[in-house]
Amino acid sequence: MIKLKNVNIIIMWIMIFTTFLSISIAIWQINSKYNKINNTLRAKTIVLPQKNKTNERFIISGEIFELNNKQKFINQKTNKKQILLLSGILVINNKKACIINGMFLKEGDTIKNIKIIKIFHNKVEIEINGQNINIKPGEKIIV
Repeated sequence: MIKLKNVNIIIMWIMIFTTFLSISIAIWQINSKYNKINNTLRAKTIVLPQKNKTNERFIISGEIFELNNKQKFINQKTNKKQILLLSGILVINNKKACIINGMFLKEGDTIKNIKIIKIFHNKVEIEINGQNINIKPGEKIIV
């Protein structure tokens, strides 16, 4: 027959073991929840869209314009005279720019003999060979 003293010692060790086991399970659950949260945060930072210059949205003449790398702009030459096509006026971070023959230009930029003087919300003022000319979006000018 087992002595009463030995039974108390066995019960004490069982209680210590179950306490240790329950604390270990609680710590494991907390760690697994933390890891799940950490993994989802890590996944969200990886999934965030990267700024891609070939696929951006612009506002051109009051409409949203999405520029894809598949789209091409018109750059035509006829009889050694160049056709300027103003595709649109952009507002990017409160800075105005325009697209002329597929090139993004801001105020003060020059291409060959063409200088962008001022960009308005509905027209662009350019200087060609000393002459100031206003172009509206979609308008073509032969230089």
